[in-house]
Formats: sequence, C-alpha cells, structure tokens
Amino acid sequence: MSKLYKGTFVLLTIFFIWRVPFCSAYMSTHSFTNHPERGTHPATLVISGDEIRVDLSALPKGTEVYRAIIIPNRGGNNGISQDSLAEIKIEPTDEQGKWLKPVPPRYLTFDCTEAVKRTLVSSKKLALRIKSFPRLGSNNAIIRLDVLCNLPARHVIKQITNIQGIYRDGDTMITWKEIDPTLKKDSVTWKEFQAAKASIEKGPEVRYRIYRSRERINQATIGNSELIDEVGALTCWNPEYHGIYPKEGSLIPRLPITDNSPAPPGTGLYVHRSKEKGQYYYAVSVALDGEEDLNQLKLGENTLYEPVLEMPGRGMALLQKRENPREFYYINNPTLNYYVRWECLSTSNMPSQPFNYLVAIPPAKKEKRPLTLVLHCWGGSLNGGYLWWYGAEQGALLVSANQWPYDWWTGYHESYGTLNSFKQGKVHDYTRNRLFSFLDDFVAENYSVDKNRIYIAGGSMGGTGASILGMRNGDRFALAISGVGIHVPAKSPTFLESFEGVYGRLNWKILHDDGLPAFEYYDNVRFVRENPSKETPFISISNGKNDDSIGWEQAWEFVQALIETKRPFLFKWGQSGHGERPILPGTLHDRYLGLDIALDRTIPAFTHCSLDDDIGRSPKEGSPAGLINAYLLWEPGSSKDEKDKWEMTVFLIEKAPQNICTVNLTPRRTQKFRSKIGERFKWVNISLRDNREIQSGEIVADKWGLVTINGLRINKTKNRVKIWRLNSNQN
Repeated sequence: MSKLYKGTFVLLTIFFIWRVPFCSAYMSTHSFTNHPERGTHPATLVISGDEIRVDLSALPKGTEVYRAIIIPNRGGNNGISQDSLAEIKIEPTDEQGKWLKPVPPRYLTFDCTEAVKRTLVSSKKLALRIKSFPRLGSNNAIIRLDVLCNLPARHVIKQITNIQGIYRDGDTMITWKEIDPTLKKDSVTWKEFQAAKASIEKGPEVRYRIYRSRERINQATIGNSELIDEVGALTCWNPEYHGIYPKEGSLIPRLPITDNSPAPPGTGLYVHRSKEKGQYYYAVSVALDGEEDLNQLKLGENTLYEPVLEMPGRGMALLQKRENPREFYYINNPTLNYYVRWECLSTSNMPSQPFNYLVAIPPAKKEKRPLTLVLHCWGGSLNGGYLWWYGAEQGALLVSANQWPYDWWTGYHESYGTLNSFKQGKVHDYTRNRLFSFLDDFVAENYSVDKNRIYIAGGSMGGTGASILGMRNGDRFALAISGVGIHVPAKSPTFLESFEGVYGRLNWKILHDDGLPAFEYYDNVRFVRENPSKETPFISISNGKNDDSIGWEQAWEFVQALIETKRPFLFKWGQSGHGERPILPGTLHDRYLGLDIALDRTIPAFTHCSLDDDIGRSPKEGSPAGLINAYLLWEPGSSKDEKDKWEMTVFLIEKAPQNICTVNLTPRRTQKFRSKIGERFKWVNISLRDNREIQSGEIVADKWGLVTINGLRINKTKNRVKIWRLNSNQN
C-alpha cells in the first residue's frame, strides 16, 4: 500500500455534507462490485475497454436513489507521475461532456447519483465512458458503486456501540466501540500493527460512516443528516508517532481521548472541526463492503442521545503522555510532554489528521522561556534527527513535531493524495500553518514563552525547513540554524524529485497560493534578493563542498544573496560532506550560542570581512574549508536604537586569527532607527581601549534605505560604532 495512506488502510470513500432529501421506511446502501463474492451485488460491475458497466437490475422499479458513488480504489496523486497532471474524466454515456465530479473533502470517489437515477428509469444498465482515468482497474482492485436507496439491506450488518461525543477548543471528538476489533491488547508493536493492517485489507472491508445533524438522528431523521466523513478500523492507534522508519519492536501508542488518557483498544475515533455555533447530534453507521443498513440506529448505541454544543475554535491539543527520562538530547532530568492535535483544512489538506508534537522542558527555571522549534531530518521523528536542544541550560523549551507528507518542512499541493489533477488548485503552506498554529494557539498559551527569543533549527531536511521557513518569518524567529539544508529546491542535484512529489514537476510551474510558481516561491535566493528591506533572522548555515546530494551551487548562491542584501549570517563549509555542522556566533561551537539574539533588539549585518575565507564558486575553487563572519561579535545590551541615531559595541573574538579586521556593517532589525533612500548620516568608530576616535565619515542610505559603513576597522579590544542623522544631536 502507498505510504500516503498508512494508518487509513483502505482507500477512503468520503461523502461530504451530503443531505438526503427523503425519508423512507427503509434506507440502506447497496454496493455493486467487480468481485465475484464481495458487496451486496457481486460481479455486477465490469470495466470493459473504455467503459464501466454496472447491472442495476437488482434495484426494483420505483427505487428511490439518494446518493450513488463510484469508488475506484486507486491511490491519490503525487506531483511526480504524469497522471497527476491529467484531469480524470468519466462521463455517463447518455450525457456527453458532463463529467462525474470527485467528492470532497478527500476527492477519492466520484458522484454518480444523477446517472444512476436516469438509468433506473430506462435500461437498468449503467454505462460510464472513461475519457481519462490513468491506471483504473490496473491493480486488480475491487471497484464499487455504492447506491443509497429506499430498500432494506440484503445482509445483516453488525453495528457499533457506545458512541460518545466530546467538544473541546473547536473540535468534537466522536468515539465508539468498533465491531470485531482486530487489536484488543493494550501493548502492540509496529510489527503486530502492520500484521493487523494487512489482515484488515484482505476484507471484507469495514468502514465507519459519520453522520451529523441538528436534530436527533434516528430512522426518521437520518435522511436529513450530513455524512461528513468515513474512516476505517484502527483509528485509535497512532502509528505515525515513530515517523516513517519505525523499528519492528517499537510500541505503537494509542491516541488520547482526554489528557493523558489513551483510547481503549478497539475504539473508533474521529475529530470534526466546528465551523459554526450550534448543537449537533452524531451517528456512526457500519458499511461492510459498501453495504450499509441505516435502519439499525439505536440511541446511545450508534447515535448520540444528547447533542454536542459546538462553536468555532482553534482545535484541541491533547496530552498523549508525559515522560521524565534521566536524559534527553544530553539534558538531564527533563520533562517531555507529548501532544496530539487533529489538523484539518488550512493546516492539512485533509480533515481529522492526527499529528504528533513534543514540548520538552529543561530543569533550569526561567520566568519567560526561550524556545527552539527543531525540525527533524529525513527518517527522523519528533524524538530525534535534529541538531541540538539549544539553550536548554538557560531554560529554553524545545518543540518538535513529526513531518508528513515529506515536503521538507515547506508546503504541498492541495491535490496531493487525491484524484484531483495538480492543475487544479495550488501549493499551500500547510506545514508552516500547522507548526505556527501549534506554537501560537497552544504552546504560547500554556507555557511561559519569551516570544522575542524563538529560534528555528534543523539539519538536512530539517535544515531546509529552518532556512526556508526561517527566512520568510523574520518577525517570528530571531535566529535560524540550518545544517546542510537546501535553500533553492530547484537546484538540488539529488532531491529535486522529492520536492516535485509535493509541488508538481518543475516544468509544470504549479503555482503557490501567493501567485508565484511554487519552486520560485520557496527559492531563498529569489526571496532575499526581491525583499532586501524585509528583516530576516540571524542565520547560521553549513554546507559540505563535497556534499553531492545537497549540492554546492545552491548554497553558494544563497550566501551571495545574503551578502548582496546585507543580511546577518555566519557560514561554515568544509569537506565533511553531509555531516558538515553549523556553528554559532561567539563560541564557534555547534551547540552553544555566545550571545543573546532577540527579536526586540537590533543586530549588525557584517559583510566582506577581511578575515573571511575564499568561498570559491565551484567545489574545486577557493578554500576547501572555511568561514564567513565567524570572528565578529557584538554586545546586544549595549546598543542604542533611537529615531535619529544607532550605536553598538562590536569586536573580534579571541579565536580570531588576527587582532584587527576591516568589514562592512549595516544596522538591521532596527526598532526605532529608520533611514530613507538618499538620506545622509554621519558615523564614528571609537576604540574603547583608549576611548579614541579611529574613523569617521558620512554615508548615504542606499537604494533599499539601508545605511552601511564600508571598511570599518574592528579589533579584539572592542569598538563603539555610532551613526546619526545629519542635523540631529549626536548625544
């Protein structure tokens, strides 16, 4: 099975907000299949050449049809296959050019209601012409037509019991006891879970259909209810907790139903995000190979007796577990709080998607805690595969999450995993949205977070996210740490296809929702050059000159763009390939930061330092290993950032190979100091060793309104740099 759907087990048959306008003594779903034994009416569906033919003669004259759905049982699209660019076209043979529409929100099935209604009036032989449907029927899948009508069910279908509905923070969680659960014990390994999933996939297919209504749902009112979604078995388990490469013996946790309270084995679970205020009833019906009996509704068993009071909200985050290990990421005695949040549209392209998050708290106390959002590498998880727990010794929180799909922590197409064409819709920042939503809606409100000291960090895939997310969100992140990341997705020699899987092929030029082609939108070189005045975090970067998978050219171009647009950064390169670690200012260590970088403090951008090594354009040019801006530091607390003047103490660290250097300095992230294009300023450089002026002059704000002192001399004994607007008071 495609890894797009691990955890759902069989392809989804979703009917979104579908009202049935008629109530009858009977109401059931009859399924017509191409299988000799499965479904209400086996062997009644045939794919022949370019046609789907269904024998509907089992439906007697006068049958009322309320809903008819074609279930192709074919996986959803990604951005690599040429099929993903094609629009699927199936048309009733009696209505040329009128295509069946995919059914939201999952877009894996097709609405065939009107065609079935017309067929029952005439021949009872439904014929659908396949104009375009790549690979339909090629995998020997069971293809179904499900028809909801006013007939009794042909078979006895066991129903769920113990339905419950709980509202919290904008979400309604519906739980129930599954029929004949496959996994009944509390502790299950990944190997056992996979075996259970494989057993379920052999059939018969069991699905749980969730209905919602403003009135109590029973046989008389089910026709006025909304069928909001459909899920398979094992929905109480959390296989994504371990990431995409779990060990066979890894224990699979169960999803929480309240804080620190896992769902009992055999529990069905669905979370619905409310869009309006109101009281709503829910019911859960069982569909067996598509056949469904809606005449077996029992209050308190498979339909709620009391309504759930709902209102719009941000979505709940439930504590899955709390751990207090002796050590985590080299920090002794931390507290690890694991959460699950069910994402939906805007933070995911699918509803009711559980994602895992970790908030780690060090033993060091802090009234307002700094926070680092760490992004794991390919194959990592929320428990590892990122760089360090930065600032833990000073009380900083660590927040991590699992990544799915693998969009390198950027974004993905709304048609990803659906049968919609990648021509339809755009790429959205789903991953950014869900991470920021968790930080803003939950972490910031439940933990004492210093919002001026939020950092983002990661290596490899995580380094890509730290760079691309970090640079675009300089109003959120004070510091970005990017180890061997990709800064220009279109120019990665090895991983281009991975990005294409979520954006669409590079030459398709699929748009991001801001209007640019997605590959251009996520291009950091383009971003920093086209937004020179936009403030960005101080970014520490590393790249191996011999890292053939990530690529040198895109890293070199990114560094050139940072220099050209006068950004605060530190770059390290070398011959360690994909193991080249970024280092931090002040310490030149890959773990410890040597100064306090905060959003509410101005920082200097250094460029063209005389101590910089020769980067070289190609891997064979310049120094095989080297540093840019490594030896320069400043005293954040010494700065003056006022309307007409800016001051800061800057210096070379003791590890600098020389006692003095020259460098260009540009004030960035200024809070009050502002300069307009063409404005004139005076500046002075004072040696603090003897309080002597060693340089002074006049400068003009450049074409971006930035003020830069060129050729500033800085030494290890510290310099005080002052800039003030002409005709203003220096003091």
